[in-house]
Amino acid sequence: MMKQGMEDGSLFEKMERHIAAQRATAKTVREWDEKRAVERVSPVIYAGALAAASKEDEAARLSIVMHRPPIETNPTASSNI
Repeated sequence: MMKQGMEDGSLFEKMERHIAAQRATAKTVREWDEKRAVERVSPVIYAGALAAASKEDEAARLSIVMHRPPIETNPTASSNI
């Protein structure tokens, strides 16, 4: 699952994971909408499928919001103040 290691990586990598999760969620919505058009689907099952798909998106979005850039440890940087 994508959730593991979500706190690791650069902001760019986190944004890429978020975009991938959004695409996966959109794909799930399309697939379930097609199923609903062809056959009768329980609203509870449909809601459960959407909730499961959106968990990855939520985790990726949260990792972006909580992102903290690495602290520079350049000893010469503080001497220039």
